[in-house]
Amino acid sequence: MGLEIEVDRLDAHLVELDGSSSEVTFFLHRVGPHAPRHESVGDRLNDPESRFLPCEIEGFTWLVRVRGIAYVRFDEPPPELELLEEVGALRARVDLVLGSGEHLRGELVYEARSTSARVSDYLNASPPRFLLVHTRQGVYYVHRDAVSRIRV
Repeated sequence: MGLEIEVDRLDAHLVELDGSSSEVTFFLHRVGPHAPRHESVGDRLNDPESRFLPCEIEGFTWLVRVRGIAYVRFDEPPPELELLEEVGALRARVDLVLGSGEHLRGELVYEARSTSARVSDYLNASPPRFLLVHTRQGVYYVHRDAVSRIRV
């Protein structure tokens, strides 16, 4: 008899640092551990305690190493994008060059964490591990370690 937890499922496209890609389904708790709301993929990706994320790939449950993820793309904006906009998140046009050579052009969506709202200050702050970038192709969570350069 296994332990079962009621979860929500959210489909995404995942690309790992080695270039491999998969269509995945993330399992998200109905109540997040740090907030009285549904857990988001951003919560899981940016949780310093998360080392591996459970997700479904081709009908099997896998634990994917967070440090090995280059980015996660959603065709439809995930719910947390609306939440960020409600709290006054800032947007800045960016062109990200990934270590793979891939370019992502869009808007960085972020909350200023200090008295300065500069993109460079946000990028140099410790958390979060993943940057939220809204493009024409979808919404991306991009791992900072996958980014080589950012034009602002």
